[in-house]
Amino acid sequence: MVLASSQFLTPSQAGAAACCIGSTSGSAERLGPCEWLGLGLSYSLHTAPASWTSTGELRANTRSHSLDQRWTTSFVLRPNRYFELGAALPLVLQVRSIDEQTELGVGPGDLRLTFTLDPFGGQPSVTLKGPPLPDFGLTVQLPTGIPLEHSTGSLGAGATGTGWAAVGPNLRLSRTGLNGSLQLSLGIELPLPRPDVDEGTLPGSAWSGGFSGAWFVNSKATLSLGGGVRGVTRGRLKGELLGDLSVEPFLAASGTFAVKGGTRLSIGIRPSIPVPFLGRNGDAQVILTMGIRRVWKGKMPALKHQVDQ
Repeated sequence: MVLASSQFLTPSQAGAAACCIGSTSGSAERLGPCEWLGLGLSYSLHTAPASWTSTGELRANTRSHSLDQRWTTSFVLRPNRYFELGAALPLVLQVRSIDEQTELGVGPGDLRLTFTLDPFGGQPSVTLKGPPLPDFGLTVQLPTGIPLEHSTGSLGAGATGTGWAAVGPNLRLSRTGLNGSLQLSLGIELPLPRPDVDEGTLPGSAWSGGFSGAWFVNSKATLSLGGGVRGVTRGRLKGELLGDLSVEPFLAASGTFAVKGGTRLSIGIRPSIPVPFLGRNGDAQVILTMGIRRVWKGKMPALKHQVDQ
């Protein structure tokens, strides 16, 4: 997402203004159209006060409780206006409890690499009218965290990673104007087979679909609101389907604020919402996030030097 400070600019002026101001989306995986590097640190708190049953009922978790905290370092590089690549690695602290038994686990999470192709170069329009513009992404997850089979304890708090590599294509359709943006996103992460696991055995694939709208309040603040569904498909054990499809409907709200020196602060919340009979077979989570990111504008130094030559 990009910011623009006036609704009276011409199309060429709009692009220039958005380029100068840059992105305040709060996403560690995306940059503005005229930014080439971003470094970030974020904190997130995950809790699950309730769970969805197989019949769509939402029930409070009275006997079991979970609390996850993640400190994630990230970087994103934009070598040109059409392509981005990034990486994010979390440090995970987890607490699990059932009745009077409590377990604590800490360790690295799974490393995530992101690649984005934007055929239109991320340039904004004057208004939100017109067809949405697509960009295409690929997420690669590497199992750098501690898998369940190598964790200690009986509640799984020490499992800070999935233990599986995964590849995830995603698609985003968006439209950005001078005062805001709208976007629709779809994605899935497909786990890859492991040589030390029986053939035909795979965990379920994480999937998500959502929409969001952003309001560019001024040149230093962006507010966004959205929602969607996410979940995990059924897994496989030696070729046979295992488990149940999970579905979690959610809302999301966030704010991102630019401060001096290319630094941005962000805060957000993403709770599950009790839509009757839509949620299925999984936790109803509440996620709080806070982050800080430093961005650099202009072109990559090496590319700028080549152009000057």
